Amino acid sequence: MQENTTASPTPKQTQKSSKANEKGFSLFTLFKFADGVDIFLMVFGSIYAIANGLAQPVMALLFGGVVDTFSTADYQHMPQDILRVSIKLLYLAAGAGIAAQMHSC
Repeated sequence: MQENTTASPTPKQTQKSSKANEKGFSLFTLFKFADGVDIFLMVFGSIYAIANGLAQPVMALLFGGVVDTFSTADYQHMPQDILRVSIKLLYLAAGAGIAAQMHSC
């Protein structure tokens, strides 16, 4: 009877060999098969995602303008000032809504 001389690999050896078989890839390899339309959509979506992300800090600045209007002692011009800032907030909301829809591309 002949004895089996090949020992089965230990778990550490199998783990090392499986890691050696795995190949890593760079970020640019991910875009290797992207054509012009794909690249355009990624750039387009990224620009609108940035615009959508900027909406919240701009809203905080505009809301600060509303709070500053309440803190002034000039009660004669307060409604006009609040209306002016409110219209800016309305434009911001419309722009943020459009940016949110466009960045979903």
